[in-house]
Amino acid sequence: MKKTIRYLLFGVSIFIAIGIAFSNLPPYIKWESIFYIIPTLLFLLFLNNVNFKKLAVLAAVALVIGTIWDKIAITLGIWGFPNQSIITWIWGIPIEEYIFFVVVPIFFVVIYLSIHQIHIPHFSIIQKPRFQQHTLKIVIMAAEFIVLLFIFMTQQVSYTSWTIIFLGFPVLFFLFRRYEKFDEDRLLLTLLIAVVTTFIFDYVFIINDTWFYTSGALLGYIGIVPIDDLLLAVFITIAAIGLYTSLPSRRIFTGKWDAP
Repeated sequence: MKKTIRYLLFGVSIFIAIGIAFSNLPPYIKWESIFYIIPTLLFLLFLNNVNFKKLAVLAAVALVIGTIWDKIAITLGIWGFPNQSIITWIWGIPIEEYIFFVVVPIFFVVIYLSIHQIHIPHFSIIQKPRFQQHTLKIVIMAAEFIVLLFIFMTQQVSYTSWTIIFLGFPVLFFLFRRYEKFDEDRLLLTLLIAVVTTFIFDYVFIINDTWFYTSGALLGYIGIVPIDDLLLAVFITIAAIGLYTSLPSRRIFTGKWDAP
């Protein structure tokens, strides 16, 4: 019975996605629903190993960081949104962006959770240096300070520099922390999926005039897709999976993190 309900909801979701694709909704929410919202809900529907408390913490952290970062990026003119492509603005940010902040990290996490145990030859044997938490924090904070100092000294408006400021710390922390818990083979496959889906998502958004970028703030393009967006997908994926796998399974706020 439970399986029947799941497949029924899957069919309904596909029907809704088709309806949204041919609807008159603004482009952002339309394509966001098709590429991220509906697939994420389907993953959550069929996966049995999801910890929703962990996802709630992840969503809250992503919402706070994403809101601050987006406000800075829009103010600096790194990217922007035509009024006709969105539903409305809240605090100078499209409402669709708040959904994006929450759904996209969860989307990458559930992809990781849906991948069964795999082994990619010649990948796991690569020995990366591992550091104790306190040492790693000092090194990363020093690196972030240097990047921030570079931004203010050069007055450079750079997409990737701000990506490093907001996501560089957690990415390096989870990649090089001793006793890290995520599966690196599954993480690599998830990263490949994240980059491909981001490329397709961006391509569709750009040709539909959903958002725009300031070329001078970007590293460059692959076709019409900014390289910076693909790097962002990599950073978000590592940070989201690292946080999810590190949080305690039960006492989220008072328990000991799974990776010491």
